[in-house]
Amino acid sequence: MNEQNISILITGADGFVGQHVAACLLAQGFANVTALARDDLNLADMDGVAARVLVTQPDIIIDCAGITPHQNAQPDDYNLNIQFTNNIINAIHESGRDIGLIYMSSVSVYGAPTRASGVVFEDDELNPQNPYAQSKVVCERLIQNQGAIQSIIMRIANIAGKDAFINHVLRNGTANLRGDIPFERDIVHMDDICTMVEQSVRFMIDTQSSHIINCGTGHGFGFDAIIAEIERQTGMSIAVTNEPLMPNDIIRLICDRQRAADILNWHPTHTKLDEIIATAIQYHEQIS
Repeated sequence: MNEQNISILITGADGFVGQHVAACLLAQGFANVTALARDDLNLADMDGVAARVLVTQPDIIIDCAGITPHQNAQPDDYNLNIQFTNNIINAIHESGRDIGLIYMSSVSVYGAPTRASGVVFEDDELNPQNPYAQSKVVCERLIQNQGAIQSIIMRIANIAGKDAFINHVLRNGTANLRGDIPFERDIVHMDDICTMVEQSVRFMIDTQSSHIINCGTGHGFGFDAIIAEIERQTGMSIAVTNEPLMPNDIIRLICDRQRAADILNWHPTHTKLDEIIATAIQYHEQIS
């Protein structure tokens, strides 16, 4: 099966990840892509999801939809993530077809890394610290329990352009640092996420195995270095305050990416801080 023949259904196509993934696949020659925004499909409607899957007859569903962390979100809101995933799974079963599923999860499922280095591996025990991460863990397990469904679960690091710390600094010109050691986060570029999705699709065309795969650079970007680079690129003077470390603070969270290299032959190309910050600034200017 080649790019022209494979049918792909993308949910959440109006979101930050979904819109980029749809554009990437079309640009790479996947001609039969159905990109559904939230107004096109209510994922909470089980019958509606099943009907759309029957009509579309996808070979692969790429699930980019979901409730993400935001200021007004309540803990119960994230239960919708579980409902959405369950409805997609049921729709796949009802279709009677072999439909692969690529699911966008998050490195937040790991919680606090057990290693001082902050590096997390896909087989690590999960310890989600908030309702969003907890919902992602439940969704992952729902998918894993469906042995008949081929799946790639992508645990995505912080995303350049959507990283909460960087966007707060750009929006407010302030930064609050906690503890004596600067926090470090793995921040992945949207282009590299799209490349992993594309390579996951090609993998699923050729094989039938399922995997959980980290999607990150393998590097930790320190908050102090992030501030300095924002100042360098924007000319801003960031007002920094310091507070004590809080009990649930995570100092380092960095993806091991060996499995991505071994299974998908995926290697991120945007791994330098100046690229990450330039992308974040560009996104910030677009929405300002």
